[in-house]
Amino acid sequence: MVERIILDDEGTSLCILMNKTYSDKRITFDDEGVPIVNYGYVDGVLIGKQQNPVFVCNIADKYYKDYADNRSNKSRMLFLNCARWLVNNARSYGSYKILEYHFPWPKYNIKPPWRSGMAQALAIQVLIKAHKLTNDDIYIDASRDLLNSFFVEVKDGGVTYKDEEGWWYEEFASDDCIRSMVLNGMMFALLGIYDYYKYTSDNNAKYLFDKGVLSLKNNISKYDYKGYSYYDILGNPPIKYHEIHVR
Repeated sequence: MVERIILDDEGTSLCILMNKTYSDKRITFDDEGVPIVNYGYVDGVLIGKQQNPVFVCNIADKYYKDYADNRSNKSRMLFLNCARWLVNNARSYGSYKILEYHFPWPKYNIKPPWRSGMAQALAIQVLIKAHKLTNDDIYIDASRDLLNSFFVEVKDGGVTYKDEEGWWYEEFASDDCIRSMVLNGMMFALLGIYDYYKYTSDNNAKYLFDKGVLSLKNNISKYDYKGYSYYDILGNPPIKYHEIHVR
């Protein structure tokens, strides 16, 4: 998944997307300024042009920072366009809503539609910013609905694995895929949940955070490899993710 927008040595915009680095020529925008990523082929499977909720959140953060730094009305508008995209694309399942992915990801044999705890958490962070900016309850209501998805187990259409070691919030969540337990995805999920708790004082978020921290504490040793860290529970190397794990 996209972790953060970064700059290379020449100042060119780059993005880490699902273990691959894509230059900005792979990224286009719709009429509302919402990003579209052209994945091309991945492990022989055509993914093509897709709107990835995590990447939408990262671009939204970029717009928000530009607005905060420069008071650019255009950046404010583009940020809110991304926030509304998140609201409009969250699918309702009664007591919760969830952002889904509509393309496969061969690395974990995952087929659409699938979910991501990291995506829900990053979206919550964007929606909190949108609420701060506008005081429009549509954003905080949407963030609460996304938060509720963390109570739902993967087998029931949510993002969570529940066991005696705690609750793990899965980055690649589907009941018919390889259980990967991606470390950075779990960390970003916890950050988003905690930000919601700080903003709302909602004890449901605190409960989710505590359950997640318990799972992380009980599983973190599984990612240690001679002073380095694995990307997931399967022992895949972290590539550019190790610095995120230990920051």
